[in-house]
Amino acid sequence: MSVVSAFCTMCDRSVYLEAEKELSCPVCSSPLIPTDLDEDRTQRIVENEVMFRGVNERINGVHASHKEDERRIGFVCECGIAGCSEQILLSPAEYEEVRSHALRFVTKPKHNVAGVEIVIAEHPEWIVVEKQGVSVHAAREADPRPN
Repeated sequence: MSVVSAFCTMCDRSVYLEAEKELSCPVCSSPLIPTDLDEDRTQRIVENEVMFRGVNERINGVHASHKEDERRIGFVCECGIAGCSEQILLSPAEYEEVRSHALRFVTKPKHNVAGVEIVIAEHPEWIVVEKQGVSVHAAREADPRPN
């Protein structure tokens, strides 16, 4: 039996589960963030984040003519937590600042995955993370914007 470790952001606790079990907290049933990551799991996390980045690119495209507008738009959390659908309110300029770097993603606080990314900026309602290690190549390859 293989055991994986994960972290619950709702309970603020580490959890250890059988590798085959779904990654949800046994206390509160919230999705867990894996903390011991193999290359396959890292790839799945990055794919999830890239998928949400694609959603946000479409949202941003709808509001592209309002780049100087300071009003907040609802973007999707670009974290790697399966099942996360939290909304982040950003101005178009704030989103563009994050997206000007292919390796950066916007997430809710505590939604970052250690070993896959590091927090490089913190705001009250959101953080900016940057890919590290084996996730760098996957994030760069999947970036829909030209470098």
